[in-house]
Amino acid sequence: MNKKSKILILAVFAMLISFSSVLAQSEVIISCDDRSIVLALPIEVVQAELYEDGGTIGITVKDAENQEFSFCLDQRVMSKDKGSIFVGADYPDKPGAGKLSHNSEPEANLLNMLALIKANNSSKQENFKHAIDEFIRILKVQ
Repeated sequence: MNKKSKILILAVFAMLISFSSVLAQSEVIISCDDRSIVLALPIEVVQAELYEDGGTIGITVKDAENQEFSFCLDQRVMSKDKGSIFVGADYPDKPGAGKLSHNSEPEANLLNMLALIKANNSSKQENFKHAIDEFIRILKVQ
């Protein structure tokens, strides 16, 4: 087995461990600045928007207790925050939007939440599959 194969196997194994620990949880916690958002599982997407500003993706989800939570991936042309995730709003410039730090625990929690939503794969969520896939794909490239 070559070095690339070993690295790939380790990466997949680490991802599975991370994903299985999220599955065992009953909630997802995303912290930004001085606030924490606690979302009860299961979580579903209620709105997704692909903006024509360079590709910003805005998503709003609803948890098991009907609490809504919005976040977005900034892809605005010429944005100094391009590639950043904002929580609290479905667009970076909207009131309440707070930027997550790259490679932070809250960012990882948000990505794990998207993986859970994607794994849920209900027919209701099919309409939002492209936005979720694009959000995850862009973050993995960075």
